[in-house]
Amino acid sequence: MRRIPALVALVLTAALCGCGSRKKHAQPVNAELIVRPACEGVGVVKRSFAGRQGAPVLVLEEDHSSRAGQIQHAITLQRLYGQGLLHIALEGYLKEHGRVETDWWARAAGGSGAAVAVRLLQEGEISSAEFMALLHRDVVLHPVERAVEYRVELDDSAGKAPLLYLLKIAQRSLTPEQIEKALRLQAEAQKLEGPEKAKKLEEMVNLILSADEWVRQKAKTLQDASAARVVSAEEQAALMEEIRKRAQSRSIDLTQKEREAMDRNLRFFRGRSAASRTMVSGVSGVADGRDTKLVAMTVGAAHTEGICKLLRAGDRPFAVVRPLVMDQGIRAGNLTFSMLERKYQRLSVYSEGLTETLLRVFPPSRASAGKKPEPVLQQPWLQAKAEAYLFIHRINRAMFGPPEIPGGGDPPYGFGQAEFRGRWVHVDPKQIRVIPDADDSKSRAVLFPLVLYPEDDTRRTTLWVKAGPGMPRLSRDEEENVEAMLKRALDEVQTEQAPGPRAEDGAGRLHITSDTVAGFGRTAAEAMNIRISQI
Repeated sequence: MRRIPALVALVLTAALCGCGSRKKHAQPVNAELIVRPACEGVGVVKRSFAGRQGAPVLVLEEDHSSRAGQIQHAITLQRLYGQGLLHIALEGYLKEHGRVETDWWARAAGGSGAAVAVRLLQEGEISSAEFMALLHRDVVLHPVERAVEYRVELDDSAGKAPLLYLLKIAQRSLTPEQIEKALRLQAEAQKLEGPEKAKKLEEMVNLILSADEWVRQKAKTLQDASAARVVSAEEQAALMEEIRKRAQSRSIDLTQKEREAMDRNLRFFRGRSAASRTMVSGVSGVADGRDTKLVAMTVGAAHTEGICKLLRAGDRPFAVVRPLVMDQGIRAGNLTFSMLERKYQRLSVYSEGLTETLLRVFPPSRASAGKKPEPVLQQPWLQAKAEAYLFIHRINRAMFGPPEIPGGGDPPYGFGQAEFRGRWVHVDPKQIRVIPDADDSKSRAVLFPLVLYPEDDTRRTTLWVKAGPGMPRLSRDEEENVEAMLKRALDEVQTEQAPGPRAEDGAGRLHITSDTVAGFGRTAAEAMNIRISQI
């Protein structure tokens, strides 16, 4: 590769990082002093740099599957909002897409949507950045990725290519005894099924890899799941190139398809490396805004190394925050593999229950896998789900909050006819009924139809909702304390077993907020059979 002259490289770096577009600070700004108190108890500052150029950039690392990590970052962002944070640059948010707008949320929330936003974050449906955009209308999410770099794919064959290369390299070093044992393990595996077969094949693979010390070390890096979450895209690309060159130098016999798979693997990591440069360019433009005090950017840990080098080269103050659960290796409550795959397709993490109906009525726009999932705030299914949650929560609190049922106890209970008319969901207050929760219970609930696509005769779908109080109603102070709600959600996620395919519990109840529980049915009778109060 031709070496770039030093002067040209300096000019390119300056252009990339936005240097010279804003007057430098007289003294270096220490970003760590800003973010350390904000992440206390929920995050760890991993590195920082005191620079002079532009507003401080706070890089929030994440494991894309960690719900607890997203909640911890939301706590940090909420604290930083109190210090003037209004700008968040977001990996996975493409410049080619329109800006995320949240007017639909503000209309449906009626001024009291914080508890529902926490619930969507806790479920894993939205990210910490999207949570902040819902909670604060003055927070702006900035697209800092380009489709051409984001759309690179790591398909199954490409993902397996490095290990295949290592196996073929290691085979050259097998002793006759190791060959005999490997063949025996292969024959035994062919007689087995399921986990037992996989275990036997893994034993065979490890035997082959151990025959070559260089291969064994590279395989260890590839197979270490914890290391994979923090190894940079640049390091990944360098490792793949090293493996490929080793195979070439040893004249390893490879098929055309195997070579093409390794080429796709390299293109993926080089593309993600290029994305780091694009993201720094984007966040630098935001940081140089005249009124910008702070900028946060949420990225996968694979980008941290490259981003930090570029920010440092641009003399930009930055600090890297890793959520505490990620730093400690805690994976309790993480999304399952299939749930994360659904997020990569801009689907809900859930595939059954209420969500199944929403996805059938509101098909999503699909996206690419292998990177940070794209934002879903513009997806009709997410907006419909949020509107349904918000309307149910508001109706429940209005009906069972005061000592007496409002409006004299009769429909529409003081609600306006358009009170619960959203972009995708409508509830007619005149059809709300107050009913006993169960025959042997003195507790009450509300029953009403919830209409999806109310303005479209061909796609209109009606669900019946039964809702009532969950835990004792929160005081106004508790309801307005967003951090307290986030910490409660964090505790619940960390004590939860592996999440299942539906948001509802085993009894068919959906805990929308701490004091709103709902059940859904295709008919009024089906919804009425779900007992809301705890048994």
